[in-house]
Amino acid sequence: MWRAGELWWGNFARPHSVYNGSPIERVHMVLDVEITDFVLDLFPEAFRRTQSDGGISMHPEPITLSSAELAAFSCEVQIPAGTLPLRGLERSTLARIHADGHDLVMFLPDRPLFHLQPVAPAEFRVVGWSSGVTIRFALSGERVSAVELEIRGLPRTFLGEESADNPRLPVRTIALQIRSA
Repeated sequence: MWRAGELWWGNFARPHSVYNGSPIERVHMVLDVEITDFVLDLFPEAFRRTQSDGGISMHPEPITLSSAELAAFSCEVQIPAGTLPLRGLERSTLARIHADGHDLVMFLPDRPLFHLQPVAPAEFRVVGWSSGVTIRFALSGERVSAVELEIRGLPRTFLGEESADNPRLPVRTIALQIRSA
């Protein structure tokens, strides 16, 4: 039973339901929050350790890159079929990553797909998705030499990989083929 003043963590990737069998009306406040060190520190050490080992998605603090620094990440990459659960990406798709002023944006041929927010000099959070989805770049000189998509701590159903015994993907790294830079 949840008591007043308690803090609980719920994995809502698993089937769940709530039932109040008492005559007392109860109200629970449920918050969907980005996980930071501050939030994790609210829980006991043993719990924090199990979550870190399971590939929890931590919210990284953004950094600022100049327009010129962002432009260095411009390239085209092939997104393999089934990598992202979006309409129009059921098959392998060419995406363009382009610096647009002070933003780095991933475009499909006909529309912008995501804004990429820098969280490290060559690592970007995919804005609007879980903080567990990031894109990392490697540069060779002034050219992009490698691009990786990392998916951490999301349900297996995110990528169509059902599993009743472990619905979370601890960490999955997908190399995106560079088509041009």
